[in-house]
Amino acid sequence: LGGALRPALDEIASLRAHVDGGACVPDLGAKADALCAAAEARVKESGGDAKAVRDVEKRLDALLRSIYAKQLRTARAAAVQAFRRAKLGGE
Repeated sequence: LGGALRPALDEIASLRAHVDGGACVPDLGAKADALCAAAEARVKESGGDAKAVRDVEKRLDALLRSIYAKQLRTARAAAVQAFRRAKLGGE
């Protein structure tokens, strides 16, 4: 499974670095879906069974959920700051 996962793990590391830097990844959900689908296809191509595909899906999903959660926190904080600036500027 390691070889099948490597490209996905590299892409996840790149997404994490982007989000850890305080930026949001446009279309993160679509990118995550494509990343998972490609990894699952590589597992199948390398002879992995349904259990191997599920294991890959679970592993990638856990990593992607943490990135998604952090991105939501970042977006929320930015929205709150923008609201506060607008509110203070409007008074």
